Amino acid sequence: PVEHWVRAAENDAAGLCYTSGTTGTPKGVLYSHRSLVLHAWMLASADSTGYTTGDVILPVVPMFHANAWGIPHVAALCGAGLVMPGRELGGEASYELLESERGTGTLGVPTVWLSLLDYLETSGKRIAHPLRLLTGGAAMARAVMERFERDHGVKVMHAWGTVSYTHLRAHE
Repeated sequence: PVEHWVRAAENDAAGLCYTSGTTGTPKGVLYSHRSLVLHAWMLASADSTGYTTGDVILPVVPMFHANAWGIPHVAALCGAGLVMPGRELGGEASYELLESERGTGTLGVPTVWLSLLDYLETSGKRIAHPLRLLTGGAAMARAVMERFERDHGVKVMHAWGTVSYTHLRAHE
């Protein structure tokens, strides 16, 4: 049992993450309790990831990068399962973990997904259950998104700074 709760205001610091310096000198980003909660609510919404208690989420994003895009908080908020991949982020390792844990949601940058797609296509393996893949950080080529959806039955959503492929298809 909790003997004593810490009193904290919503704008008090809750977490500190460091950037790798991709766009300049490495720097720390301090997150408030409020920002973490609002970010988790936004990501958990039906118009975003829509995760529920029936999901098992595998974020292929490091914890130092915006708290793995906030997914550990989203999983706790939604009651979803959470599988952390560790150091192995290649196509085969991601496939094996998604399959063994029956992952229904995964997130990462396009280079990770190119590695998974390459593994699927060279090995002849298939994702055996419904999977929603969120990509961001850089634009994923439309052809890659189409191959995931058409050839492997993986629903792809794009976030972080570009128009979604789903949105593009709806307006063709």
